[in-house]
Amino acid sequence: MNVEGKNIFITGINGFIGNAAAKYFLEQKAHVIGLVRDFNRKSDRETLDRCSIVVGDILDRDLIQNIISKYEVDYVLHLASQPIVSICHNDPYSAYMTNVMGLLNVLEACRSMQTPPEKVVVMVSDKYYGATAELPYTEETTPVVADTYCTSKICQDFIAMSYAKTYGLPIVTVRSGNIYGPGDFNLSRLIPKSILKLLCGKSPVIYSHSAEFIREFMYTKDLCLAFDVLFQRGSPGEPYNVGGTEPLRVIEVVEKLQLLIDPDIPIRIQKVDFEEISAQYLDATKLRSLGWEPRYSLDRGLAETVEFYQDVVERGTRIS
Repeated sequence: MNVEGKNIFITGINGFIGNAAAKYFLEQKAHVIGLVRDFNRKSDRETLDRCSIVVGDILDRDLIQNIISKYEVDYVLHLASQPIVSICHNDPYSAYMTNVMGLLNVLEACRSMQTPPEKVVVMVSDKYYGATAELPYTEETTPVVADTYCTSKICQDFIAMSYAKTYGLPIVTVRSGNIYGPGDFNLSRLIPKSILKLLCGKSPVIYSHSAEFIREFMYTKDLCLAFDVLFQRGSPGEPYNVGGTEPLRVIEVVEKLQLLIDPDIPIRIQKVDFEEISAQYLDATKLRSLGWEPRYSLDRGLAETVEFYQDVVERGTRIS
C-alpha cells in the first residue's frame, strides 16, 4: 500500500483503535490529523505529538468541516463513537447523538467539499448483524435490531451507504469483530482484562455461560492494514467484513493467555446471567479479494499484546 504524503483525518484518534491507526499510518509516512475530545492519562502523547491534533467534539459540525477543508484531507477514517455497550444502554440519547449525529457531521462535511476526500472509511461493528443463526456473517447477512449499541451501528452503516448511493461519496464501511492489541485500557473487555489479572497473579474471571461463546479476535495491526487496503481499493458504497480468523470458545482464548503468563493461576468461572450473542464470526472473502489477509495468528498477536502489558505492569502505570 502507498499512503505516503497523504493527509489522513482520524476521528477518535485518542481511542484504542484510533491510536493504533495513527501509529500505522505515521509509519507509512502519511500526515495524520486527529480529532481529540479530551486528553487523559491514557493518551499516548508520543504518538499524538507526531500528528496534527485538533481538540473538539465530533458533534461540532462546523469544526469537522473546517478540519477537512483546512488540511485538504485525502482520506477519512471515522472511528469516533460510544463503544461501551452498557453506557449506550443506560444513556441511549447520548449514544445515538454520538454514533449517529457524529457520523452525519463527518459525511456532511465531506459532501460540502468541492473536492471530497478520496475515500471515507466508517468503522461499524459485527454487532450490525445481531443474533442471527446464519454463520459466518457475510456482507449480505440481514441485520437484526437489538440493543442500543447494535442499533446505532446499524444506523451508521445504513446512513453511510445512503450517502454513498445518494450523493456519490466514496464511502465504505468496516464490520469487524473483537479487536485486541497493545494500548487497550478498557477493562470491560476480555482482553486486556484477563491479561492484567494474570500478570498481577490473580485468576481471570469468565462468566459461566459465556465460557462456551464462540468469538474471533482481530489484531489491531491487521485491522489497520485493512483500513489501508480499503482506502485505496475499497469500492464506494460497499461494506467489508474484517475477520476470517480462527473462531474459538472464550475459555480457549483465556487458556492461551494462561499458558503465556502463568499456567499455575487457575481460571475462575463466575455465575452471572446476562443476554449475549452466543456465536459471532465473519467471512472476509470480499476483503481478501482486494489483497488483504491477516498477518498475525492469534498466538503471535497475544504474545505481542502480553509483552506490552508486562511493561505497563512493571512500570507501575495506573490503568483503572
